[in-house]
Amino acid sequence: MSKFKVGDQVRIARKVVREKGWHNGWTEGMDMCVGDCVIREVTRIDSSGVHIYGSVYGWPSGALELVSYDASKTASKTASKTSQSKESKMISMDKKYQTKDGKKVRVLCVDVKNEDYPVLALVLVGDSESVQQFTKNGYLHSEHSLDEWDLIEVSTYADFKVDEPVMVREHDGCTWQPRHFAVIGENGKPRCWSDGKTSWSGAPTSFGWDQCRRPTPEELKGQAK
Repeated sequence: MSKFKVGDQVRIARKVVREKGWHNGWTEGMDMCVGDCVIREVTRIDSSGVHIYGSVYGWPSGALELVSYDASKTASKTASKTSQSKESKMISMDKKYQTKDGKKVRVLCVDVKNEDYPVLALVLVGDSESVQQFTKNGYLHSEHSLDEWDLIEVSTYADFKVDEPVMVREHDGCTWQPRHFAVIGENGKPRCWSDGKTSWSGAPTSFGWDQCRRPTPEELKGQAK
């Protein structure tokens, strides 16, 4: 019999691999939640464990810690103010993301038939990927319950290196031009060295472009001629 009841506020305090009456198993994904200090509400209790808001797991009672009303209220207000101070942005298939603690993420779709968690993604944990659902704005739990696994956008050009050959153009319809990558501008757009130069050749300035991509093998061969 669980020591908790529906509506209790709890946090995931410790790892418990086995527990009498808990007909479930501990997984690697559960390890990532231990000690995160996020306060969650108990939504259901059955033989698979204690189910809490924003989590897909059934937890053993021994892994959870009851949080007093005052502590829960304070944490909720803090999380709410923090989340409200940031602009909410819906997750998009044409952008790159990672978790707040730097784990690589592959978004699979953003239209899962789930009103609360429509975003489905793969999170790289060690050498394997973990399937996880998120809110439309990339939160693991909710806008009022922040977590290290919440998604943040990273630049499309974050892995481009200085002086790397790229192809650029102003907009659709324009001809692609060969350049060398310089830096990501303050507006998030890529900047490339002027006139096809590189930092090694002493390029004096860099210019921003609306579109930038890596060249195809054929384009690279053409430039080498």
